[in-house]
Parts: sequence; structure tokens; C-alpha cells
Amino acid sequence: MDFYFLFMITLTHDNRHVAARFKKCIEVAEDTFEATFKLEHPISYLAGQYVWLDLPRLIAPDPKGSRRAFSIINPPKIGQTTIQILFRKSESGFKQTLLALAPESPVTIIGPFGISFQLKKEFQYPLVLLSGGVAMAPFLCIMRTRALSTYAEPIHFYHYDRNKNRTPYEEEIELFNQKGNTASVSTSLFQFSDLSQIHNLAHSLFLISGPQKFIDHAYRILMQHHINPSQCVFEEHYPSIKNADFFKALTKNDDAQKKTLPMTENDIFRTALDSSSSHTMITDIHGTIYYANKAAEKITGFTLDEMIGNTPRLWGGLMPVEFYENFWRMKTGGIPSTTEITNRKKNGEIYYAIVHNSPIFDENQNMIGFIASEEDITEIKYQQNKFEELNEHFILATTSANIATWEWNVLTDTLLNDNLLEELFGIDLKKGEKGVFQTWISILHPDDRDRLVHQVQDAIEQPQKKMDIKFRILRNQETVTIRAIGHIQRNEQREALKMFGICMDITKEDEIDRAKSQFVSLASHQMRTPLTSIKWNAEMLLAGDKGNLGEEQKTTIQEIYASTQRMTLLINALLDVSKIELGTFTVEPQPTNLNSIAQTILQELDPIIKEKHLVIQTMFDETIPLVSVDPKLTMIIFQNLLSNAVKYTPHDGKIECEIRKDEKDFFIRVTDTGIGIPKMQQEHIFKKLFRADNAKEIDVDGTGLGLYLVKSILNHTGGTIRFNSKIGEGSTFVVSIPSEGMAAKIGTQKLIS
Repeated sequence: MDFYFLFMITLTHDNRHVAARFKKCIEVAEDTFEATFKLEHPISYLAGQYVWLDLPRLIAPDPKGSRRAFSIINPPKIGQTTIQILFRKSESGFKQTLLALAPESPVTIIGPFGISFQLKKEFQYPLVLLSGGVAMAPFLCIMRTRALSTYAEPIHFYHYDRNKNRTPYEEEIELFNQKGNTASVSTSLFQFSDLSQIHNLAHSLFLISGPQKFIDHAYRILMQHHINPSQCVFEEHYPSIKNADFFKALTKNDDAQKKTLPMTENDIFRTALDSSSSHTMITDIHGTIYYANKAAEKITGFTLDEMIGNTPRLWGGLMPVEFYENFWRMKTGGIPSTTEITNRKKNGEIYYAIVHNSPIFDENQNMIGFIASEEDITEIKYQQNKFEELNEHFILATTSANIATWEWNVLTDTLLNDNLLEELFGIDLKKGEKGVFQTWISILHPDDRDRLVHQVQDAIEQPQKKMDIKFRILRNQETVTIRAIGHIQRNEQREALKMFGICMDITKEDEIDRAKSQFVSLASHQMRTPLTSIKWNAEMLLAGDKGNLGEEQKTTIQEIYASTQRMTLLINALLDVSKIELGTFTVEPQPTNLNSIAQTILQELDPIIKEKHLVIQTMFDETIPLVSVDPKLTMIIFQNLLSNAVKYTPHDGKIECEIRKDEKDFFIRVTDTGIGIPKMQQEHIFKKLFRADNAKEIDVDGTGLGLYLVKSILNHTGGTIRFNSKIGEGSTFVVSIPSEGMAAKIGTQKLIS
């Protein structure tokens, strides 16, 4: 099996953190150990990649923390649940803890990561591996995997360690030498003559891994023999740079040292970086971190000690390989860049950042390093992703339910988005010669046009009004009922800019409602006849037409009479509701004085007002003109608003009734100091048969149809009603009627109430 074609599972953010158990640790050379870990679930990796090993607790302090990067030394295979690493004993708290681990101790494996030593699927060049000390680990994995493949090009492996006793796997390396490859172990320093067996050095790729001194020595030798720097690849350590002292000084904290740096002569510079909320760091040309501010600690979770001397791989590695290749190409090209990146905090949390990277040049304009900053945009990204997810769900839901969505630019009269709207309306509104709005009006049912135009204009011009309308359209010679709900986007001056919303075909629902209304109407008519008979007979008995009644008999008949009165009121209300819902009611506008109607209703309520000692304050504008409304319908509106105020206002309370007019509408306002409407129930107040809990306690005989009737009348005649209320403090209802009044409507019946 060729490892270059191994199937790579795309890792999610969660499964890069893999719970694992320490299995065993064996000494494979002097002070050199091989550790084995059993993973909770398989991971996939390529030869040459590394993982982070995170220990749950340290038995001794370690300024570099509880996490280290280790190359995987066992070859990859599908379903891999075991990984092995190679390390050398030291006095660090991390290594002491690692050596002291008991079998089955829990650890966390994070990864895999690493792109430097990943080999392409196919390469036509000699591969030269140069390693020092235990840095042979990634190359060991490459060689072991190479032994399982059929790749024809040989690999040349050279390992250097001053103490041969500390070199592991010598026998295995020798076996590798017997398969047409080059493998050697040496205690002397690397010499260019070691490469004499390689015939095509000018086209070879050099992977170099080891401690800093080894890296510097090997790189210097290769450069002296005119090897192109682009042929050399490094992972953890890179060749030392000429300006090393400049960058090392950044890690010093003493004031004297700070003042030796041109860029930090003024303490304001460093103070500004340290106090910045953006994660800021300074690296050398290879990406090694020499400075990081406090925000870097806060955002990544790593301490400054853990970051200094490392590279951003400490919290990176989540982006595609192509991203890092392109990003590094831009960096080394001296091109300032800004890009969005996904990173990982020390605790495993994913965060999103905008990275700004700029090159640093010396006095000779040679690029010597980089200054980079990260702005944490996790919350913004989360909200963006959430919005996109909700939008996808919304589109799926609306499409599945055949609900059209639309966005209408009010200023330009253009549709910006009309998903399913053409299918719903049977016409493309954008192609109308007179504009979107006029094209929409042209398909409305003639009986609905005036009302709809007024309602839409009201919604646009009056910020407090919402648009939730029902209308009929003529689609393919059929009458279809549509419900439209719209929301308006406004500027700072509260002027309408855009309207967006949804439309849905409610023809079937409307037919069902009409059928229910017809049933209620029929049933109510059938009930009126026997109720009328019962009422007349009760009146005759109470009048003595059938002989004198005893007191007990008289009381019983009075209860029967009162019950028939309540039933008659309920039936009349139900009949009115059904007439409105069926559209069979008549609207006969005529010039009407609103003040007079209000006074008439207040006179009818006067006995109850006096009984409860209520204070009535009227604010009627005597200069307002007559308005063209149906007096009967208008009286129903006043009757319900004022009777509710009187009924639900306690003794010694106050009621205000105001009638006024502005340039566009007549307004009726009724305010009381009554019981108020519970906040949780206010959204239901205009629903049919709904009554608030506290209202039921005061009047058990209410129908729950009054406010529904008022809103229905206003909806059908171009008016609106709104209210605000606070429990225990009272309510205010405001009705608006267009200045042009109610449009006439020819129906088959008049309302009874």
C-alpha cells in the first residue's frame, strides 16, 4: 500500500482532541524512550506529521506548560488507534511527568498537524533526510511507511548523534539500507561529502530536523555548496537569522535592554502593544515568536513562556494545507495581508480571527521578520453562522410550505428578492410597465383594492403600524386568498426604505373559516326563534297575563328572562361576526359626527357610571368635520370600547375619551384606570372568544367577541386599532379611521349589535 494515497479523513474541530490512555514506555537507547498511547477513536495522518500531547497534570513545574509537540513514529494505516512517539529524558517538569505515567493514565492527543514534512502524492526528486538527536522521529515514520510502498525513487537518510549509545533503532536503520536506500548513523558532524552517493543534488529535497546547532551547521554546509535555500525544508527549528540579537532582545524585560531597541526607545510603543485588545506578536523570518502581548495570552490561553520560542502552530493547524502554503508565500514575499483564519485555544475551543500580517525590514530594507495581530471575531462568526443556518432553515421551510418571500425597495419601487412570488401571484411583478406596486394592485380583487392601498400606505407612512393583511387576487381566472405579513426597514428619520416579508396562499383555510362562519350563522339563526319565543312567554308571565305568580315562581321566571337576554346578545354577536367573516355585511357610509355617537353611548352607560362613581373626562375636538362612516358600525366600536372601560374600571376610577383628527386620520382614544390586561395575554386580546383571566373574574357572562368584532370591522373598512395596558393600572385603546372614511360595501345583511 502506497502511503501517498492513504485515505485522509476530514477531521472536525471536535475530533482533533482525542482522549487517549498511556500504555507503556520503553527505553530504546540511552536516555531515549518510545511511548505508546491508545486512542479513544481512530485518527488518520500522513507520515511526517506530528501531534500535541497534553498531560492532565505535571508532577513538577514547567514554564512551557503541559503540552508538547511530538512527531508520530509508527506508520499510518486506516483505523489507526495507536500512536507512538520518541523523546529524550530531561529535567523538565513535562518529561519527568511523562516518564512517571502509570499504565492507563488519561492524556489528550491533539492533531494531527504539520505540512512541512508532508510529501506530495508524486515527486520526481531524491529525498534527503538529515536529522540530529531524537529529531529523527518524523523521518523514522517516513522510512517505515516507505518500506510499505512501491515508490521507486530512493530515500537518503543521515542521522547524527555525538553519543552513539543514544541512537535508537540502529538495526532497523541498517535493514532499511538494504532495500536500495541510503541510511547511516554517524557520531561526527555532518559533512557535504556524506552526500557523495547522491547523483542529483541540484534537484534534491532536503528535510532537516534537529536541535538548533545541528540545523545551523547543516544549513551552512549546504549553502556553502550552493544548494538553493528553497530545497531546504524545516519543521520546528529553522536556521538562525542574522538579526537574532534584535529579536532576542524583545524577550528581555529589563528597561535598559528595551532602550537599546530602535522600535522600543519610547515606552509608549510597548505599552500600546501590551494594552491592546488585539492579539499581537512579533516573529522572525521563520515565524518563531519573540514577542506576544497580554491579549495573546487571553485569546489563545497559552502563557507567554509557552509561546516564546514556538511558532503560531501552537494554536493553528486547522486550515487546509493550501491556505498555509499561500499564506506563507505572501508573507515571505513581503506582502502585507489580511485574512480570516480558524484557530484553536489551549483548552480546545475553536476561535475565529482576522489576521493582519506585515513584514519588518532592517535599515537595508531586508525583510527580517513579521508583526502580526489577530482580532477575535468568534462571536461575530457565530452570529453569522447562526444567521446563515437560520436563513437556510427559513428558505427550506418557506419553500416546503410554498410560502413566498419578498423584499420591496419602497424608494425605487423594485423587487430585490421574490422567491416563489411569481408562482404564487401568477405574474412577474418586476415586469409590470407601471412598476411593482401598481402591477400588484392590478391583480387585486376589485372589492379589496381601496382597502389594501390604504393599509399598505399606512404601514409605510406610520412607523407604529404593522402590516398583516389578507386580500384576494385574480389568478388564472380564479379568486385566491393571500395573507401578507411585512416588516419595514427605516432610516434614522423613521422614513421607510424597504419592506420585506412573506406571502402565503390561505384560500383553503379561508374556505374552511367561511364554512365555519356559515355554520355559526345558520345555527345562530335557528337558535334565535326559540329564544325569542321563550323571551316573549317570560315577559307575559312576568306581566301577569297568565295569572298571578308567587314570589318563588316570579324569581325563577326572571332568571329565565335574564338568561335569554344573555343568550340573545351572544347569538347576535356571533351573527355579526359570521357576517363580517363571510363578507356579507353591508357598509353604508354617511356623514357622521363622531362626538355625537360617543355622547350617545356614554348616556346609555350613565347609570353604571353613576353607580360606580366613575369620573368621565371627554376631550372632543368640536372643530373636526363630519366623517363618512357607517353609523351602525361606528356605534359598535364606541359601544365595545366604552362599555369595557366602564365594566373593568373599579369604583371611583377615571375614564378618558378623546376624539381628534390630524392630516390623514380621525383618532378615538379611550383610556381607563381599570384592571389592565396581563402582559402574557395581551397578544391574544383581539382573538375570537378570548377573555383575559382577570376579566373573567369580574364579569363571568362576557362573550369574548367585542374586541374581535371591533378589530374585524376596522380591518374591513380601512381602520386600525392598537393598545397598551399594564396590569392594575389600566388600558388605552386607540382607533384610527382614514380621513376619507369607510368605503361603501354592498352586502346582503346588516350587523345586529
